Amino acid sequence: CVFPIGGAVWHRSLGPNWGSLGPIGISQRIRGQGLGGALLDHALGQLAQEGAAQTIIDWTNLIDFYGKYGFVVTRTYRQMTRRLNDS
Repeated sequence: CVFPIGGAVWHRSLGPNWGSLGPIGISQRIRGQGLGGALLDHALGQLAQEGAAQTIIDWTNLIDFYGKYGFVVTRTYRQMTRRLNDS
């Protein structure tokens, strides 16, 4: 099977009829005009038309924005880094 991004993690949880979106970015210069919402609405409509019963956004910190569209936090991630030796 070939899974879209996040598929290895989400396929077992959501079943076969799901879609995945990456975070949507709108330039700060033009925010507040409803463009992000329009883009999200269009993407969700397209995914539904293609058979997605559920859609996930695997990671984002825009919880308030996506929450307006029914998305809820179901998993959280902790960022970690490790310094590697130069040698």
